[in-house]
Amino acid sequence: MKNIRYLLIVVIYTESLDECGTLKCLKQLDSRYRNVAHLYIHINGRSDFSAEIEEMFRDDFAHLTIWFDGRNRGIVYAYKHAVLDAGKDVRWITLLDQDSSFDGRLFEAINTFETRMHPSDVAVAPLVFDTRNGVQLSPFRVFFGKSLPFSTGIGFPVCINSMTTFRADYLLKLAPSFPIDFFLDAFDCRLFYQMHKSGMQVHIFHDLIMGHNLSLIESDHGDTYWAREIMALINSTKISPAFFPLASMRFFLRLVRASWQDRTLRYFNLLGICQKYRVLIRDLNAGE
Repeated sequence: MKNIRYLLIVVIYTESLDECGTLKCLKQLDSRYRNVAHLYIHINGRSDFSAEIEEMFRDDFAHLTIWFDGRNRGIVYAYKHAVLDAGKDVRWITLLDQDSSFDGRLFEAINTFETRMHPSDVAVAPLVFDTRNGVQLSPFRVFFGKSLPFSTGIGFPVCINSMTTFRADYLLKLAPSFPIDFFLDAFDCRLFYQMHKSGMQVHIFHDLIMGHNLSLIESDHGDTYWAREIMALINSTKISPAFFPLASMRFFLRLVRASWQDRTLRYFNLLGICQKYRVLIRDLNAGE
């Protein structure tokens, strides 16, 4: 795959392609960028959209890969699979969620920055705002597990996964150890904490504003919900032990809130929650 500069990894987990704003943006992307990009789409949900996506993009990108899993093993599994499968022949790897709004200015900024970047610069990212309410989502800073405004200068900088672009050589070194039990949340915190500890830098394009639809779906407090909650608690310690106190408080506050809303004490069965967590971990690691 000569002349391919970008690997664009899109993770889809919805049941309707109409909800995938990222695909619409990719369809409208200028040919200057499509002609040097490998579009890698990982379908995580239960519905296989491979044929529809093939029809949509077959003539648009220099290279197209569509992978259907069907087991919904999380975004990190999708990233790991795509990076190791197709990351060796590119210069940059862009992570994309299914509901982001962006355009060619992102890749134009990367091309310009590349001529003056420092060896410690391993990632670049735009400013990202929630498309519904205008709240800034990225970048931000994390201090003892708490999210702070980026302008504070306290803690370490973090950007949300979507639209953050990494040097391929750097991400390839990390990909074999990507922890797929970071199912949805906190992988960005872990990845950027690793960068921070090793002295690597992310460059923020402060004059480049993109959008992202932050999905906040109300849960029914079922088995999977609590398995993921205990997973988030355990994963917080994997990032840094300093995160554990705040994560513990968050977990127990959610227990209390859910118990109050549903008028039940069964959510305080911590042994049962841990058993559900072990089942989720087993399913995520099946076939690894």
